[in-house]
Amino acid sequence: NIALVFMGYGPLTGMIKSKSVNTNIFHYPAVPPHVLLDYTSSADIGLCLIEDTCLSYKYCLPNKMFEYMMAGLPVVGLNLVEIAKVIENCGIGVTMSKNTTEELNRAISEINAMPQHTLSKNLLKASEKYCWEVQEIELQALYSELCAL
Repeated sequence: NIALVFMGYGPLTGMIKSKSVNTNIFHYPAVPPHVLLDYTSSADIGLCLIEDTCLSYKYCLPNKMFEYMMAGLPVVGLNLVEIAKVIENCGIGVTMSKNTTEELNRAISEINAMPQHTLSKNLLKASEKYCWEVQEIELQALYSELCAL
């Protein structure tokens, strides 16, 4: 009873489209950034399944994760250093120890079992903390501090 929606383009587009014959797998073309959040917010869960294949990925914080927060979506992410830190510290979703169907099913079940009111409250709080308006101030303060050295 889960639908999987892919948007955009890339090297896996052909494979995804071939699976779209299933009634629960969909592929849509990319949309302009100013309407992306409208599409994202219609989902139930956001996935950040970047694998630990290099140091950059191990410590990454993908834009998608913040997009999901802004859309009020709980996040399922692989247990990478910074992704796990944000998900767990903010209480906005579940991490997976490995990228398998079993782990994904467990994570989705765990999110569905969470008190939705608490999850929504945590997502709102995280979106207020990680929005550009707040992060811009922190970034400017850091730049000022560095310039003073």
